[in-house]
Amino acid sequence: MEMTKKRMFYTLSVTMIVVFSTTYAILMTLERQDYRNYLQGEYSKNMYDLINNIENIEDNLGKSAVVNTKEQRMMIFEDIYRAATSANDKLNSLPIPVEASQDTTKFLSQVGDYSYSLVKANSDGRELSDEEYKTIERLEEQSNNLKNQLNNMLADINQGDIRWDEIRK
Repeated sequence: MEMTKKRMFYTLSVTMIVVFSTTYAILMTLERQDYRNYLQGEYSKNMYDLINNIENIEDNLGKSAVVNTKEQRMMIFEDIYRAATSANDKLNSLPIPVEASQDTTKFLSQVGDYSYSLVKANSDGRELSDEEYKTIERLEEQSNNLKNQLNNMLADINQGDIRWDEIRK
Protein backbone atom coordinates (compact mmCIF):
# COMPACT_ATOMS: atom_id res chain seq x y z
CA MET A 1 0.00 0.00 0.00
CA GLU A 2 2.80 2.35 0.97
CA MET A 3 4.60 1.60 -2.30
CA THR A 4 1.59 2.50 -4.45
CA LYS A 5 1.19 5.83 -2.65
CA LYS A 6 4.83 6.66 -3.35
CA ARG A 7 4.50 5.58 -6.95
CA MET A 8 1.32 7.63 -7.34
CA PHE A 9 3.01 10.65 -5.75
CA TYR A 10 6.01 10.39 -8.09
CA THR A 11 3.80 9.87 -11.12
CA LEU A 12 1.67 12.87 -10.21
CA SER A 13 4.77 15.00 -9.53
CA VAL A 14 6.39 14.10 -12.84
CA THR A 15 3.11 14.70 -14.68
CA MET A 16 2.73 18.15 -13.11
CA ILE A 17 6.33 19.05 -13.93
CA VAL A 18 5.84 18.01 -17.56
CA VAL A 19 2.53 19.92 -17.82
CA PHE A 20 3.97 23.08 -16.27
CA SER A 21 7.14 22.89 -18.37
CA THR A 22 5.16 22.41 -21.56
CA THR A 23 2.79 25.25 -20.68
CA TYR A 24 5.72 27.53 -19.89
CA ALA A 25 7.45 26.65 -23.18
CA ILE A 26 4.27 27.34 -25.16
CA LEU A 27 3.74 30.69 -23.41
CA MET A 28 7.34 31.73 -24.06
CA THR A 29 7.02 30.78 -27.73
CA LEU A 30 3.83 32.82 -28.06
CA GLU A 31 5.44 35.78 -26.30
CA ARG A 32 8.45 35.56 -28.60
CA GLN A 33 6.17 35.52 -31.66
CA ASP A 34 4.25 38.54 -30.32
CA TYR A 35 7.50 40.42 -29.80
CA ARG A 36 8.72 39.49 -33.29
CA ASN A 37 5.42 40.75 -34.76
CA TYR A 38 5.76 43.96 -32.76
CA LEU A 39 9.30 44.49 -34.08
CA GLN A 40 8.20 43.75 -37.65
CA GLY A 41 5.49 46.39 -37.27
CA GLU A 42 7.91 48.94 -35.83
CA TYR A 43 10.44 48.28 -38.58
CA SER A 44 7.76 48.64 -41.26
CA LYS A 45 6.47 51.86 -39.67
CA ASN A 46 9.99 53.30 -39.56
CA MET A 47 10.54 52.27 -43.18
CA TYR A 48 7.34 54.06 -44.26
CA ASP A 49 8.40 57.12 -42.24
CA LEU A 50 11.86 57.02 -43.83
CA ILE A 51 10.37 56.91 -47.33
CA ASN A 52 7.96 59.71 -46.43
CA ASN A 53 10.86 61.87 -45.23
CA ILE A 54 12.82 61.15 -48.43
CA GLU A 55 9.75 62.14 -50.48
CA ASN A 56 9.47 65.37 -48.47
CA ILE A 57 13.14 66.12 -49.12
CA GLU A 58 12.70 65.50 -52.84
CA ASP A 59 9.53 67.62 -53.03
CA ASN A 60 11.03 70.49 -51.06
CA LEU A 61 14.22 70.48 -53.12
CA GLY A 62 12.03 70.84 -56.20
CA LYS A 63 10.05 73.67 -54.61
CA SER A 64 13.17 75.53 -53.54
CA ALA A 65 14.07 76.28 -57.15
CA VAL A 66 10.74 77.94 -57.95
CA VAL A 67 9.82 79.94 -54.84
CA ASN A 68 10.05 83.69 -55.14
CA THR A 69 10.78 85.02 -51.67
CA LYS A 70 13.70 84.46 -49.35
CA GLU A 71 11.30 83.74 -46.48
CA GLN A 72 9.64 80.91 -48.40
CA ARG A 73 13.01 79.52 -49.45
CA MET A 74 14.24 79.66 -45.87
CA MET A 75 11.17 77.75 -44.64
CA ILE A 76 11.68 75.12 -47.33
CA PHE A 77 15.35 74.61 -46.44
CA GLU A 78 14.42 74.34 -42.77
CA ASP A 79 11.86 71.66 -43.70
CA ILE A 80 14.52 69.81 -45.70
CA TYR A 81 16.89 69.95 -42.73
CA ARG A 82 14.21 68.56 -40.39
CA ALA A 83 13.21 65.83 -42.86
CA ALA A 84 16.84 64.79 -43.37
CA THR A 85 17.40 64.58 -39.61
CA SER A 86 14.22 62.58 -39.12
CA ALA A 87 15.06 60.28 -42.05
CA ASN A 88 18.48 59.62 -40.56
CA ASP A 89 16.87 58.72 -37.22
CA LYS A 90 14.42 56.35 -38.93
CA LEU A 91 17.19 54.75 -40.98
CA ASN A 92 19.29 54.15 -37.88
CA SER A 93 16.35 52.50 -36.11
CA LEU A 94 16.08 49.81 -38.82
CA PRO A 95 17.95 46.50 -38.47
CA ILE A 96 20.26 47.33 -41.36
CA PRO A 97 24.01 46.80 -40.94
CA VAL A 98 25.99 50.03 -40.73
CA GLU A 99 28.01 49.09 -43.82
CA ALA A 100 24.83 48.82 -45.90
CA SER A 101 23.32 52.10 -44.73
CA GLN A 102 26.53 54.12 -44.62
CA ASP A 103 26.05 55.82 -48.01
CA THR A 104 22.42 56.69 -47.26
CA THR A 105 23.35 58.10 -43.86
CA LYS A 106 26.10 60.15 -45.48
CA PHE A 107 23.69 61.45 -48.15
CA LEU A 108 21.05 62.43 -45.58
CA SER A 109 23.65 64.19 -43.44
CA GLN A 110 24.97 66.09 -46.45
CA VAL A 111 21.48 67.14 -47.55
CA GLY A 112 20.69 68.32 -44.02
CA ASP A 113 23.97 70.19 -43.63
CA TYR A 114 23.68 71.76 -47.08
CA SER A 115 20.12 72.89 -46.36
CA TYR A 116 21.22 74.34 -43.04
CA SER A 117 24.02 76.27 -44.74
CA LEU A 118 21.52 77.62 -47.28
CA VAL A 119 19.22 78.72 -44.44
CA LYS A 120 22.11 80.64 -42.90
CA ALA A 121 23.12 82.16 -46.25
CA ASN A 122 19.52 83.07 -46.98
CA SER A 123 19.09 84.70 -43.58
CA ASP A 124 22.17 86.81 -44.32
CA GLY A 125 20.36 88.10 -47.41
CA ARG A 126 22.40 86.26 -50.03
CA GLU A 127 20.69 84.93 -53.17
CA LEU A 128 21.33 81.40 -54.40
CA SER A 129 24.02 81.06 -57.05
CA ASP A 130 23.70 79.05 -60.26
CA GLU A 131 26.06 76.46 -58.78
CA GLU A 132 23.82 76.08 -55.73
CA TYR A 133 20.78 75.60 -57.98
CA LYS A 134 22.67 72.86 -59.84
CA THR A 135 23.57 71.21 -56.54
CA ILE A 136 19.94 71.36 -55.43
CA GLU A 137 18.88 69.75 -58.72
CA ARG A 138 21.47 66.99 -58.30
CA LEU A 139 20.33 66.35 -54.71
CA GLU A 140 16.73 66.15 -55.92
CA GLU A 141 17.71 63.47 -58.47
CA GLN A 142 19.62 61.53 -55.83
CA SER A 143 16.64 61.77 -53.48
CA ASN A 144 14.42 60.37 -56.22
CA ASN A 145 16.82 57.46 -56.81
CA LEU A 146 16.99 56.73 -53.09
CA LYS A 147 13.19 56.88 -52.80
CA ASN A 148 12.82 54.41 -55.68
CA GLN A 149 15.33 52.00 -54.13
CA LEU A 150 13.59 52.15 -50.77
CA ASN A 151 10.16 51.66 -52.37
CA ASN A 152 11.47 48.57 -54.20
CA MET A 153 12.89 47.23 -50.97
CA LEU A 154 9.61 47.90 -49.16
CA ALA A 155 7.67 46.12 -51.92
CA ASP A 156 9.93 43.07 -51.51
CA ILE A 157 9.39 43.15 -47.74
CA ASN A 158 5.62 43.47 -48.11
CA GLN A 159 5.51 40.57 -50.59
CA GLY A 160 7.51 38.42 -48.20
CA ASP A 161 10.52 38.15 -50.52
CA ILE A 162 12.67 39.77 -47.84
CA ARG A 163 12.19 39.51 -44.09
CA TRP A 164 13.50 41.99 -41.55
CA ASP A 165 15.47 39.31 -39.72
CA GLU A 166 17.21 38.43 -43.02
CA ILE A 167 18.20 42.06 -43.55
CA ARG A 168 19.86 42.16 -40.16
CA LYS A 169 22.25 39.31 -41.03
